Amino acid sequence: MCRIITVANQKGGVTKTTICQHLSYILAEQGRRVLCVDFDPQTNLSATLLPDGQAPTLDISEVTAKLLNDQDLPAPSTYIQRCGKVDLIPGNKSLAKLETSLLTEMGTERFLQEILSPLRPHYDYIIIDINRAASPLMTNALTAADSVLIPICPEFYSTEGLSDLIASVLKTGGD
Repeated sequence: MCRIITVANQKGGVTKTTICQHLSYILAEQGRRVLCVDFDPQTNLSATLLPDGQAPTLDISEVTAKLLNDQDLPAPSTYIQRCGKVDLIPGNKSLAKLETSLLTEMGTERFLQEILSPLRPHYDYIIIDINRAASPLMTNALTAADSVLIPICPEFYSTEGLSDLIASVLKTGGD
C-alpha cells in the first residue's frame, strides 16, 4: 500500500529537500518503488535529482494548471522522470505564479491529491517536497499526504513556526 509523505516546515533551511532526496534513495535501495514530487517553486529537489541537462517534458505546475483549466490529466509518462532508482515529478519556478491562481479558485486544495491518486498503485512511497510558506501549495501537499515529516533544527527560530504548522496539518486531517 502506497504511503504519501509530505516533508514540511514553515521555516526554510531545515533540510526538507535533503531529507526528501536521502529518504527516497534509502527507500529505493531497500527495493521500494519511490516517487518524489517537487512542489516547491525553488525546484531544488529537481535540480538535485535530474541528471545534468535533462529537461522534463511536463512538470508539476503544468499538470496542476491542466486541472485548473478543467483539462484532462496527461499520461504519467509525460511528466514522471526516471532518476536512477527513484522517479520524480519535477517542479518549475512557475509554481509561484500558479499559487496565485490556486488562491482565487474554489476546490483547488485537492489538485495534488487528484494527480497522485492514480499513481498510488505503482509506488510504495510518494514523497513531497514543499516550500516553507503557509500557502495553497502547502495546503495541497498536506491534503494529499498520509503522513507529515517535520524536520526541525534544535534552535529557537526553527521551532518557532512548529505550532502553526501542526495547526495546519490538523486542519487538513493529516496525522
